[in-house]
Amino acid sequence: MIAYKEEMLSGIPLTCRLDRIACDLTNDQARYDLFSRLGAASSKSLAITEGLIGCLKNEDAGKLSRDIFRIPSVQFWIMDYSQGRFRNHRRAKDLKKVLAHAPFRFTVKDPVRFFEENGWKVKSNIYILDEAKRIGRGLPLMFPWNLLIRLQGRRLREMAYKTYGRKA
Repeated sequence: MIAYKEEMLSGIPLTCRLDRIACDLTNDQARYDLFSRLGAASSKSLAITEGLIGCLKNEDAGKLSRDIFRIPSVQFWIMDYSQGRFRNHRRAKDLKKVLAHAPFRFTVKDPVRFFEENGWKVKSNIYILDEAKRIGRGLPLMFPWNLLIRLQGRRLREMAYKTYGRKA
């Protein structure tokens, strides 16, 4: 995934420092080593875990949340977590066929509370569909959301990306 993103975004100029790092975040030691290194390298940073939470088991998502929160330099964490709701959807069989390579494992019924219990609080909710409309950019045709939009329609807005900030 990291190599794919690098390739797709290679021609876009950056306005900040960006590090994409591949790591098995379910491996406790690898995660600890990575977060220790990142915490020591920056005084102010943003964590982005796009497309990750829905693929993690609840226990692993909790460990990740706590460990990111423990990095003093990470002031904000942008994540998406709601994909797990599709697991029990009436069209789940269709979705499972299309998304078989990325099973949804995160099944927490109240994700906001789940992440608040690990130190985070909602700073703002940014729904991907509304944001795409606001900035005048549609989602790419091959982007999985297009399939989900057709299946879910307006309800998908409730299941979009969330931004979390540290508790005061």
